[in-house]
Amino acid sequence: MAIVAQSGEETLRVLLEWFEKNKVTYNEEAIKVVTQQQTQGGSNIVSPNGIGIVAKRALIDEEPLVMIPKCAVISSASSALANIFEDEGLGGSLALCITVMYEMAQGDESPWYGYLQSLPRRADIPLLWDAESLKWLAGTDVGKWVERDEKNVRDDFGVLQTLVADYPSVFVSQNGVRWDDFECFMDTTSLVSSRAFMVDEFRGNSMAPFADIFNHLTSAANVHIESEEAVCLLCGNEFG
Repeated sequence: MAIVAQSGEETLRVLLEWFEKNKVTYNEEAIKVVTQQQTQGGSNIVSPNGIGIVAKRALIDEEPLVMIPKCAVISSASSALANIFEDEGLGGSLALCITVMYEMAQGDESPWYGYLQSLPRRADIPLLWDAESLKWLAGTDVGKWVERDEKNVRDDFGVLQTLVADYPSVFVSQNGVRWDDFECFMDTTSLVSSRAFMVDEFRGNSMAPFADIFNHLTSAANVHIESEEAVCLLCGNEFG
């Protein structure tokens, strides 16, 4: 997606409007969505992309904070590319990465533009560290995982190039998304790998707007997501 210079307040305004339009609701009495420079410390829950959440009062254990309709998540199974993925036998994180890239390429024509414009260009994961930083991981299990993941990502990028060649009218490079650019693919991979949630058996791992603002990447996660995972595997609807 093309990076357009705008203030954090404008990014937040667009995001909050998108939440309202897509019926993503949250307990406004308990929490507040803010730009990062507004945060203080203590009980604040801050995401690294400039947007975070602060608690307005002491939160109660297991208290519902956000309601996210499943139609608001970005899932490869329910995307505009679902038929292509089925025909080509693609799924998992690769299909989700391609789906996110595709929606970014649509710019403000994407139904998820208000959410996507709030995301950082990339997430800070070891896979994107430079050679000097990776030296600190030498000889560790994490270092081995990075080597393995890099090979897997390059293999996935090769699959993507074949897909782009087979469907040139679908995968058009625009709005800052270049399908032949490995770095662009890596940026999206970093976002998906650090932000995706398991939604249900039909949608699988998906991008869940609002949920990914919370701190969920450590053993001290502030919140957890709950979803009805047993759904129809053909349409994604809940039983009953």
